[in-house]
Parts: sequence; structure tokens; C-alpha cells
Amino acid sequence: MNSEHFDVEYVDAVKAPAPDACGDDNLLYNYPGPGFLRLRWAEWCGLARDCKGNWLELPNASGQRAAHKVRVAIVKGGAMAPVFVVDALRVDPPALTGPIHEVRPCSLA
Repeated sequence: MNSEHFDVEYVDAVKAPAPDACGDDNLLYNYPGPGFLRLRWAEWCGLARDCKGNWLELPNASGQRAAHKVRVAIVKGGAMAPVFVVDALRVDPPALTGPIHEVRPCSLA
């Protein structure tokens, strides 16, 4: 393939995705918590791809935790629940470093 056919300006214009609320590394935190499912790594890997994923845990002032990502799985009844993988490395959530801004629903009236 000849390099003359590539649009160099287009390649230079492509930007990386903006970092989300969890930062650049997108680290999944693995810790026990209230309401967390406790699974072994083999059980987690055995779940169907469309029955597991990760979500963003919002900041929690009472627990002094910053926003972070955790594994989730679909449980009986179709609800999602956070997951603690018991035989994987425990990684506690990051500490809250600043104030939490309250999010209020928007009114269209």
C-alpha cells in the first residue's frame, strides 16, 4: 500500500477520548461492600458477557470515597449488583479529596 494515499491531516486530528470521572487509568476497584456479590474469579469469568460489566460508583461523603469503577453483574430479577471477586487482589476505592457537589434533577416547568 502506498503511503501517499493516507490523509495525514485526518490522522493528526483524531483525539483520544476525554478522561471520565475516574481518570485516565480506568482502574476497576475490587473491595467488599454492602450489597456486593461475592464471586470467585472463575465464577466471574464464567458469567455470560451480556450479564456482567462495570459501572461508575458516585462519590460518597459518608464513606469518604471518590468516584470509581466496580464490576457489576445481573442478579435474579434483572437488577445490577456490584461484585467483589474474593480471590483477586483487593483494591480499595480512592479517598475523597474535595467537596461533593449535589446533583439536583432538572425541572422542565
